[in-house]
Amino acid sequence: MLAGRAGVVLLEAVPLESVGLTMVVGKLGPGDTVAAVIARSSALPGVAWAQANHVYQGLGRAQSLPKGYELQGLTAEVMATPATGIIAMIDTAVDLGHEALAGAAIQERLFAAPMTPGVHGTAVADLIVGRGQIPGSGQGARLVSLAAFQQSGPDAPALSQTRYIAKALDGAARLRPNVLNLSFGGPGDRLLEAMVDAIAAKGVCMVAAAGNGGKSGRPPFPATHPAVLGVTAVDERMRVYSHATPGPQVDVAAIGVDLTAAAPGGYRRMSGSSFAAATVSGAILRTTACGRSRNPVALEAAVAAAAGDLGAPGRDDVFGAGLFRLPR
Repeated sequence: MLAGRAGVVLLEAVPLESVGLTMVVGKLGPGDTVAAVIARSSALPGVAWAQANHVYQGLGRAQSLPKGYELQGLTAEVMATPATGIIAMIDTAVDLGHEALAGAAIQERLFAAPMTPGVHGTAVADLIVGRGQIPGSGQGARLVSLAAFQQSGPDAPALSQTRYIAKALDGAARLRPNVLNLSFGGPGDRLLEAMVDAIAAKGVCMVAAAGNGGKSGRPPFPATHPAVLGVTAVDERMRVYSHATPGPQVDVAAIGVDLTAAAPGGYRRMSGSSFAAATVSGAILRTTACGRSRNPVALEAAVAAAAGDLGAPGRDDVFGAGLFRLPR
């Protein structure tokens, strides 16, 4: 009924428990515009607000333990101790049968269809809990894949929309993991921002990719959200990734260039802030702030204090506080 009054074709209506709203998704008719539909919908009784269904993209590119991992506190001794707790990720579907993920405790929930395993999500899962060529930084943890992104091919971008990410975030709020990995980016979005607020209030540590749009790129959401730890990528020589997006959303840098990670059918060389974020997500599960105390604010302070300064002295928009080091 609401869709009809707004002049759109109803695609779905989804209750979002975490924010106490129902998301109504509609399709524009011939000759209609997003701006016109927003204006009509906003004037209707019972509508909290109307907005576009934004598009989001996974922030990674296909391209023994890296030496740079030791600089991040991820030594062989640390990695020998299994991490405990729950890490959730919102990404493409994962190749659950991949040898690198054999024995890992992984569950998957699908929020968009059709869903086939993607390179992006499989690589992120491997870097978090896998036993591939680079041991996952959170090995031992339970990983829950909230699949909301799709890839049309191995070299295609991982894409999603507000409607799918909202459902996955609502699932994350109900799950209340210790850590939530968000290796994607896109425009600011009122609905998704409210949902991230709700998840932060539950004491979930959140990590996001800080962007691969280059020096002139726009800082992406959700890394721009104040409750989210934004991670950029550097190589083992501590040089920032050539496609990295600088800005205030960068909280810390981590190794994320030329990593060999699992992909459906084998392994690939991967680069991007998505993969740097995945490593940090697995690592911070080992901290008290994201484990027993569930205190994301304390985590951000600890990460900033432990980081190894890079670039200009002090915090800067390229490296944030510096190279991520596992807080003790």
